Amino acid sequence: MRLHPASGHTDEGTELTGSIAIEEVASSDALQERAVELLDLHASRLGHHFAPQSLCLTVTDKDAAPPRVLGALVGFTNFGWLYVKYLAVDASLRGQGFGARLIARAEAIARERGCTAVWLDTFSFQAPGFYLKMGYAEFGRLDDYPKGHARHFFAKWLTDPAPR
Repeated sequence: MRLHPASGHTDEGTELTGSIAIEEVASSDALQERAVELLDLHASRLGHHFAPQSLCLTVTDKDAAPPRVLGALVGFTNFGWLYVKYLAVDASLRGQGFGARLIARAEAIARERGCTAVWLDTFSFQAPGFYLKMGYAEFGRLDDYPKGHARHFFAKWLTDPAPR
């Protein structure tokens, strides 16, 4: 698949009209909140609300001083789905089931929040096999991202899928 820029769009200049311009800025909570407001405005027109609820889990060594995070799952629930943005486990704990336990706990919380499914992505050099073992099905793939590798997209139903 070849990707091409949309016709009529250029990177020349950032000033659009009058005082309106496109600028690169540092990320901030306020900026993210404004983006969520705008997304919710569009979703509400279809009877939905864009209201992501954060979900963060850690694997923590509480005996360390200070306690040390050795793994984490970061994501959010929205529209009846859990999206797992990050799942990472320290090399010293890999292969001991901590990743599986983080996913299982996130799935349980998602069910408690009324979610029916989970989606996530990973890279070919990370954990596609892990997610297949956890019952996820691949629904998409972006080749050569990063160069020489692929980004894999997975989903898993937490309940029986609704008829289509």
